Amino acid sequence: MKISKGFYKDLEAVIADTEKLTAVFLPSQGGKLVSLVCRKNGKDYLAQRDEAVYRRLGPDTQYTAAECSAYDDMFPTIDPWEIPDGPLKGARYLDHGEVCRLPHDFTVSKDSVHTFVRSNELPFTFERVISENTRGGLRIDFTATNTGDCDFDYIWASHFMARAVEGGRIISPFPCGSPAEMVFSSDLSKYGGRSTKVSYPYGADGVTRIDTSNAHTENADEWKFYMSTAFPEGFYGYGYPDDGTQLMLRFDPVKVPYGGAWMNDGHGVLSCFYNAAIEICTGTFDRPDSARERNQYSVLKANSSEKWYLEIDID
Repeated sequence: MKISKGFYKDLEAVIADTEKLTAVFLPSQGGKLVSLVCRKNGKDYLAQRDEAVYRRLGPDTQYTAAECSAYDDMFPTIDPWEIPDGPLKGARYLDHGEVCRLPHDFTVSKDSVHTFVRSNELPFTFERVISENTRGGLRIDFTATNTGDCDFDYIWASHFMARAVEGGRIISPFPCGSPAEMVFSSDLSKYGGRSTKVSYPYGADGVTRIDTSNAHTENADEWKFYMSTAFPEGFYGYGYPDDGTQLMLRFDPVKVPYGGAWMNDGHGVLSCFYNAAIEICTGTFDRPDSARERNQYSVLKANSSEKWYLEIDID
């Protein structure tokens, strides 16, 4: 992997070139992956804002008012929360997690990048090693360490906002008829609302597909769901009908058991672009207490670490 420095919009960036991909990261913006270009076809596979100046995300910025695009690591939550009791009572879990809101230290070696950040809210550090995988794509190895004496619940999720196209479809190991649960939608009759149980890949009406991007029109639909069972295999992706390419996430389903998607066909505040946010995660339904209610949660034990990985390919 070749590593260099450059710019994305008006911000300093670290650029990683593998055999097949060019990936651009922003150290000052949570180490965010802002661009993922296939070297063969020149296409960027991440949803992006068409603006010259980057919308910065800080500790108190509303997430959707900032750049709200491409790929952020969500840790230790997606929705905001406070620990209600116990020795860490009152500790804040920031909206869309703290990790994406803080600048990360980047250390560049010959063939990898190491990133590091320490929480201001909870006793944890979050590290990544970014390298080239055996297929010429990207590999990210994660380590989350609890530096304190108390366990706490967490969610890591890949807020991976792929560029959506009409007719583009989620690539999933879940068979037809698998149970899923809606988080929200802009059309309750088609998709269902919070906690509506559906039979994947269909919404509440049994007809509308929740795995497919629809016509891209202003104020079109958006919806989010989680699969109700763990991944049977460690892959998840999004396919493009125009050229047959596939954006693929590969991972260990024992370490990262759950997943779902937030699909936006041009609705509301994000009508400026369209995304298929293919999310894999260690806990469901966007918040640690909601994940625990469904027995789909993860705990970072006191004075210990959890490790997992994500591989990203364009097939």
